[in-house]
Amino acid sequence: MTQLGRQSKKGTALFLAGVILVFAGCSLPFPGPYQGTVTDSESGKHLEGAKVEAEWWCHDNPLPDGPGSFFVRASTVTDAGGAFVVERETRRGGMFGCSFVLKIAADGYIPAALIQDPSGVPLPASTKDYPFVHTSAVKRLPPEVHVRLTPAVPILLKALKSPVPLHQEVARERLVRLLGVDHEYDADKWEAALGKHPDDGGSPGAKEAK
Repeated sequence: MTQLGRQSKKGTALFLAGVILVFAGCSLPFPGPYQGTVTDSESGKHLEGAKVEAEWWCHDNPLPDGPGSFFVRASTVTDAGGAFVVERETRRGGMFGCSFVLKIAADGYIPAALIQDPSGVPLPASTKDYPFVHTSAVKRLPPEVHVRLTPAVPILLKALKSPVPLHQEVARERLVRLLGVDHEYDADKWEAALGKHPDDGGSPGAKEAK
């Protein structure tokens, strides 16, 4: 082999080693299992039947943007004690990428999204302030994830009075879905209507979808 060829192979090896070290330096999501509990943020009640979904990217190629990447989604529901276990993903091998989200949703509650971001970049204000999903970010996912979901109805009524038209529209849409009637943007009528419905899982008339 020529000197140029040896240098080329050595350079390629060093480059690939560097790429692997970059991946290793990231707090990469593990393939599972993920476990924890889901409770009502106000009463502490354990929520049965909440949906827990993990989503992430997996790479078969050591190059971050190389071919062979695929999206992975695994989900489960909580048991009577509000506990969940998202089983280990066994689809195939590969390096796990840095894009990871754990989503938790239950009828009558505002969904939550937990993002793992090893870089620690703060969430944009538009994401943190969005009233219909409670989003947070961590550098490293804890061994057990304990999530407290907020009852939806008070948030929807507050959003109905928001100066942001889009927030008003979404709140009205979800309240219509909740009660099967439409009081448009009249918060007083919505509050009166919701007061006539028994509590059903954390909030008045709590059939609020995700």
